[in-house]
Amino acid sequence: MVLSFRYSCYPFKKHLRGHEMKNAGWLLSISGVILALYALFFMDVSVPVGDGTRVNNIGLLAQQQNLIVIAGVLFIAGVLISALKKRKDVPDIDYSQINNITGEFFLQEAGDGQHLDLNSIDKLSLMLLKKHGRSSVNEILFMNGPTLDRMEGNLPENLRKEFRRKLMERLKENS
Repeated sequence: MVLSFRYSCYPFKKHLRGHEMKNAGWLLSISGVILALYALFFMDVSVPVGDGTRVNNIGLLAQQQNLIVIAGVLFIAGVLISALKKRKDVPDIDYSQINNITGEFFLQEAGDGQHLDLNSIDKLSLMLLKKHGRSSVNEILFMNGPTLDRMEGNLPENLRKEFRRKLMERLKENS
């Protein structure tokens, strides 16, 4: 039984995917922290006067204050983007059969030998995502390690690494 699940294939790939959006949020936060550190510790807000002393310049103080406010906005926006990234809704799929799946479920016969059936890998990734809800991809792989090792053990030697790589890829794209 081969089911066609192309849940995360959009006609336009110009939009940021979830993990890319999360990375963009962290990048905003880090840039906000760097900007704040520059404004606080490396920006000189004083100017020399004729007698050799230095006085604070109101214009430079205002510029420093503006940089700190902008840095705070960048930091908060980055944290919000990272934390509030909405996960995709996983289609309603029965995940109770995960323990009964063997390596043969992922094999597809072709004229030149056996290949991995990407639709079956996609179905497994959706089952795992449905079963584990809001867990990260690494947590899902860790929690299902023995089951995945058993499935992988039934695959031909030359397809085992590709199976793990494709499964991780599909989990990231579907989450």
